[in-house]
Amino acid sequence: MDVVAESVSVMKRREDRDIFEEPLKEVLERYPEIGEFLRERGVGCEGCPLFHLANLREVFSCYKLSREEFHKILLKIEI
Repeated sequence: MDVVAESVSVMKRREDRDIFEEPLKEVLERYPEIGEFLRERGVGCEGCPLFHLANLREVFSCYKLSREEFHKILLKIEI
């Protein structure tokens, strides 16, 4: 199982939904701490809301964030 699939599986167990597939704009509006978390890791900037990427799966794929980063974001959002 790849990193994304494993993390999505964890998220689905938590809320039975896949936050990594939801539209990124909606996720960042609902959980501004995720945007802050990503900026801390060099993803986007204050003036770049990342909305050109479809979802969190694309963000992690494009920016090559590690398995540890996935787990940190899951802990950070504690939905």
